[in-house]
Amino acid sequence: MRFTLIDLFRIIALVILLIYHIATEFGPQIIEPFFRIGNFYFMNLGNLAVTLFVIISGLILQLKYGQTKYKYLKFISRRLVRIYSTYIPCLLVGVIVYFSVPKYILSLGYYYIPFSGSHDIVCSILGFCNYILRAGGPFIATGWFIGLIVLLYAFFPLLSKKITRHNHTVIFIILFIIFILRIISSNIFPSLNRFFSAFPLFYIFEFSLGIYLANNIKRSFWSIIKNKTITKILSYTAALSFPLFLLHHPFLFMIKYLKSIGFNSFLAVIIYLITVITVANLILIITRKIPNKIQIQEKIDQNIVV
Repeated sequence: MRFTLIDLFRIIALVILLIYHIATEFGPQIIEPFFRIGNFYFMNLGNLAVTLFVIISGLILQLKYGQTKYKYLKFISRRLVRIYSTYIPCLLVGVIVYFSVPKYILSLGYYYIPFSGSHDIVCSILGFCNYILRAGGPFIATGWFIGLIVLLYAFFPLLSKKITRHNHTVIFIILFIIFILRIISSNIFPSLNRFFSAFPLFYIFEFSLGIYLANNIKRSFWSIIKNKTITKILSYTAALSFPLFLLHHPFLFMIKYLKSIGFNSFLAVIIYLITVITVANLILIITRKIPNKIQIQEKIDQNIVV
């Protein structure tokens, strides 16, 4: 069964993220939070996109594994292969961009972290740079999401079991714990909120909400889009969303650079989008041709979990 509605939500999340990051190249006033609770929680377009991605990840995992028995190590190994088989080629693109484009051009993008040594290499490969307060690292800013989602996957079997057994109770307990955690972090470590917000605990509620939705909404609901042509388009675009999610950031400098040499804003954005979509397509084609048993099994499932 193809979960076409989930494909659509993943595409919407990606479009929101692209709008947000492209907007950062034109001025901070465009990316201000549109929702805020005190000084411990706010929502802007970037947060909204990541929240949707995390909810979708929990939702897909529960739809696939929630009613089946599986071995923990086999589950984790499949998820790691799925993630890193796409992430590593994207990271290599980020490395090539970083070392081939002059630094004064790279720094035109709003996100630029200078390379500072071997620890940047290690944390970038793992996707764990945020845990040493290096955000996404120097090569691929969105790499922080890898460290987040990998650890959320590690929590999935326990969360799935508890939420399935106790449903509403566990969700409210998790929401309460995260509420307290955010208050503590915003008052004791306000300057580190940027980094703490990417830690798994800060997104466990959203991830758990995806599991909860899978348990409480009929599976058929997620497949309400039946048209074959639309389904194919959604399927491919949703598959493209992960490499595009990762790759769109290293090329953001292009927008300001193209404007600085005479291109108008609209044309600069179009050239940027054509570039990142083309590279993301190449990565998708490459990763789909990697011959291994795990990926063959994943093709049977037809849904890509990000």
